[in-house]
Amino acid sequence: MDAFSPQTLAARFLFPVNGSVIERGAITMQGGKITSLDRKTTNADAQDLGNVAILPGLINAHTHLEFSSLAAPLGAPGMPLPEWIEHVVCWRRALTNESATPVPPDHAVRQGLCESLRYGITALGEICTTDWATTAFPESPASCTLFREQIGLSPERCQDSLSSARQWIAEFPTRWPPQSQRPTTGTRHAGLSPHAPYTVAIDLLESLCDLARKSNNPVAMHLAESPEELELLRTGGGDFAAMLDRLGAWDPGTTRPGRSPYDYLLRLVNTPRLLVIHGNYLNQRELDLLAQHRDHTSIIYCPRTHAFFQHTSYPWDAVLTRGIPLALGTDSRASNPDLNLLAEMRFLLGRLSSPSPQQVLKMGTSHGARALGRHHDMGILQPGMLANLAVVRLPDRTAKDPHELLFDPESKIIRSYVHGSLVYAEENI
Repeated sequence: MDAFSPQTLAARFLFPVNGSVIERGAITMQGGKITSLDRKTTNADAQDLGNVAILPGLINAHTHLEFSSLAAPLGAPGMPLPEWIEHVVCWRRALTNESATPVPPDHAVRQGLCESLRYGITALGEICTTDWATTAFPESPASCTLFREQIGLSPERCQDSLSSARQWIAEFPTRWPPQSQRPTTGTRHAGLSPHAPYTVAIDLLESLCDLARKSNNPVAMHLAESPEELELLRTGGGDFAAMLDRLGAWDPGTTRPGRSPYDYLLRLVNTPRLLVIHGNYLNQRELDLLAQHRDHTSIIYCPRTHAFFQHTSYPWDAVLTRGIPLALGTDSRASNPDLNLLAEMRFLLGRLSSPSPQQVLKMGTSHGARALGRHHDMGILQPGMLANLAVVRLPDRTAKDPHELLFDPESKIIRSYVHGSLVYAEENI
């Protein structure tokens, strides 16, 4: 059945996210959008999926799909971030050909996109380390916001980085036409990603933020990710400076001691939409600043990557109590075993201290949509929203709270719909 014919799916539970769970519910879709939600249906044409939950398509707000071919994370759990980055650099260098030209990671990205659909993920925030000039970003029904990674410490590298950012923004509309012209591919949106304070000079950051404002594009930046990053900003030295020096990328003149993530946030919060990636070590002053701009600012938390590096407890409560949207990301297979966002949510709920199941579900759906600027058409089940759905097979038992069944270890994504079209199915339901 195509997306333009009406179709109704019945399920044990519907999770609208913005309202109460609907037991023995039915959802009707037509023209790629949701047309109704009901507690029960008398529609003889309804397809009863049985003991399943239907929820909005999951939204993975932070990915690096170029690592999707890895069978296991790089390095070892608990290693310092600078040491892990050296493993990443060595891995990337091993992928270069004889002329030292990077090989476009088409296969890995395609693999990651397929894996994402298998896990009910229908929208992603992807960090691109290539401009995909010669080989187009692989097609997928999933919607992707492509944040072009920018790096530059020396004046020459900063100028090159700014030029590539301008080109990325200027050429994006011609490189990725509207979805109506490419029906097999989800929408593509341009973004910029000044990588991190240890790879981006403050002058380059200011220029990139100015470009984002003029072009009305979102910005994603890794910030307050590790103690070593804070040490570099505070002292101008430490393990990060030593690591960059070993890699031949250190320019001590670009880092002025006495800085903190706050100095970067002052520039970033004035962009049209900001995604603070990780934010593991944001202090109260920095969180207060983000709260003042929460209408266009989100923080992206990657629980299993956070645990891989054995960081201190995540400040999720301080984020949520300030009303800052907290979304979820899987980061990459370089620090995570897979791209399963439902597993990410289960892992978070298994911590000694965690948000409520209702909050965690929002983090993987509506908060992710807000982070990517797609909250007007994604992230909740409601008439008029895109019919992007994840169908979860539930354990055969009862529970006082349906969320308990949704996040049970036995629960599994078995179907994904994008714009009302079935794009993944495990047909043993």
